[in-house]
Amino acid sequence: QAPPHTDIVLNGVIDLAFVENKAWVILDLKTDAVADGQAESQAARCRSGLYAYALALEQLTAYPVKDLAVLFVRSSTGIHFAWDERARADAQALLAQRRMST
Repeated sequence: QAPPHTDIVLNGVIDLAFVENKAWVILDLKTDAVADGQAESQAARCRSGLYAYALALEQLTAYPVKDLAVLFVRSSTGIHFAWDERARADAQALLAQRRMST
């Protein structure tokens, strides 16, 4: 049986991903300036893309994802997102929604 979501084509580039202790760490690097107190709301815009990358890496490799983060380079501010069963379900729902819209 084919892995889920193999019929969806997504275009994107992971800024930085590496394996640490047999699990993926995925970073979305942002070079734009972020105002004090705005990092979380700015990073939230990137969450669905990070989720899609996480699902893809888990399906294509033998390693799970352990960390997802947006790093604002100018301010050295990092915002982390949980990658758990709820996040995975949200990501799968987003992909299912995309499938229905095409």
